[in-house]
Amino acid sequence: MTTHTENTATVTHPVETVHATLRDRGYWEFETAHLTDEPGEVASFTDGETVTVVLNELLPAASLPNAVRSMVPQGLKTVRTVTVGPLTDGTAEGTTATEITGAPVAFSADTTLRGEGDSTTLTARSEVTVKIPLMGSKIEGKIAGALGEVVEGQAALIARYIAGER
Repeated sequence: MTTHTENTATVTHPVETVHATLRDRGYWEFETAHLTDEPGEVASFTDGETVTVVLNELLPAASLPNAVRSMVPQGLKTVRTVTVGPLTDGTAEGTTATEITGAPVAFSADTTLRGEGDSTTLTARSEVTVKIPLMGSKIEGKIAGALGEVVEGQAALIARYIAGER
């Protein structure tokens, strides 16, 4: 079974500025250092019409839902691949795919940046699949519920980076 969710967050900066930030390797280095308690790293960054970023990260056990923590006593290593497409008529599309090492979990999202005056709406339409008999759908729901916090956290980091925090 797969759980679907849609989460939005607002960044109080124009879409052109937010888009340029997401196409900046420095931002991704900032994000991996601040998104969770365990700093990650930018494994690769490919610039072009579409930017592709590969991030190696560790999700600390303490940040996992209780149902997952009982099965995973330590953090989970992840590889997150993010794409950011070109900005056209105030909108940019992208994707996120996350692989979790040694766990039967798949996560992906289609993302949209949309300008609305001097602010930008970040929308993530996500899918979470946990392949654990009898418990998978419960865990999917917990993870899907936490995705809203992740999107809000990313929006806050974008705003901090734009404001000059490094």
